[in-house]
Amino acid sequence: MVPATGLRLSNVEPGGVLVDWLSARPAEQLSADEALEAAAGWERMIAHAQAQQLAALERFAELRPDGDGLLSKFAADEVAPVLVLSRGAAHARVDLATALAQRLPETLAALRRGEIDLPRARVIVEHTEVLDAAAAAAVQDRVLAAAPRRTAGQLRAACARAVLAVDPDSAQRRHDAAKARRRVEHYSHPDGMGALWASLTADEATAAYTRLDTLARNGPADDRGIDARRADALVDLLCGRDDGAQTPPVTTTVGVTMSAATLAGLADDPGYLEGHGPIPAAMARDLAAAARRWRGLLLDEHGHLADVSEAYRPRLLLQEFIRASDVTCRFPGCRRPAARCDLDHTKPHGKSGSTCRCNLGPFCRHHHRLKHESDWVVVQPEPGTFVFTSPTGRTYSSRAPALVEPEVHLQSHLSEAPPF
Repeated sequence: MVPATGLRLSNVEPGGVLVDWLSARPAEQLSADEALEAAAGWERMIAHAQAQQLAALERFAELRPDGDGLLSKFAADEVAPVLVLSRGAAHARVDLATALAQRLPETLAALRRGEIDLPRARVIVEHTEVLDAAAAAAVQDRVLAAAPRRTAGQLRAACARAVLAVDPDSAQRRHDAAKARRRVEHYSHPDGMGALWASLTADEATAAYTRLDTLARNGPADDRGIDARRADALVDLLCGRDDGAQTPPVTTTVGVTMSAATLAGLADDPGYLEGHGPIPAAMARDLAAAARRWRGLLLDEHGHLADVSEAYRPRLLLQEFIRASDVTCRFPGCRRPAARCDLDHTKPHGKSGSTCRCNLGPFCRHHHRLKHESDWVVVQPEPGTFVFTSPTGRTYSSRAPALVEPEVHLQSHLSEAPPF
């Protein structure tokens, strides 16, 4: 199946030759590594085919203008039955095709080469649709090179940061407008169930979820799952059944990371809200100003916190530093917040592993078990960088993105008092 040169199929340019190689042997004859290689090769072909389809739809849109040169309002009605889509889905597909072709051609080219898939292309489109063409191109330039190595969730976070960095003023205006539209909605579900959906500011949503999670975990033990316990805690709170008799008062902590210059009002680099992602600089400052208690982590010029201990459990300051800097579970693609992860020794403590930044990292309970109970191998060649080797010998590197942009743009308000 693999070419005689030993070239990986997942690196072959999508096209007829790749299809021939991928189709040369039936799946039941493949080894574990060959099966993964075939899956990766077909993934590239799928992305390539989707790019070709989007190019065809963009051409179709060009041929269906309205009187003002825009897309005819009936164009989606032609697309929908051909692709067996609803009209709304067909319209969204055509909009995606035109946005990629006209505003983000490099993203479309990456999709055609099979470097990214359609969900990741859609993430870039969705985050740039509110920007003008120049700003959209700037965001694309920031995120596209790393997009092949990021999941859709990781790329979404990177795009959010890039949008805030490229156009912080409009980001604040969008935040203010979105905040004015906050709301709660109710939906009926089958089987006697219903759903509540709320659009809140990021800090309020994070604080509300954290309180529910804490109430659910601190309540009396029973056979309910954690999701059911959180749902019951929500109903108890909203319906006035939380009298404090069974659960102790809960103090909610909201973690915000920002540069010192942004905190002082000298720069408008994006902040980072733990458990949510990038937020506008003004919002980060407002949260800092409203905080009843602070804990600052000042780092050296290399971004390191010197805290080494022979004890098994890391000290509180080191725990907070690792969770703030690593953001999520370090397994590639896992988005579970570090605040809800175990801090695991890369080299086991029982085998002379130190309790230090260079030997600790957050792992969700599932990936913590994977590390210890499977054939995956994990090393940390430098603090905060993890290299995972799968049972088939494939390696993946994982490093949390910087929470604060390295470039700090000082503003012309040095004479003003800090905004807190």
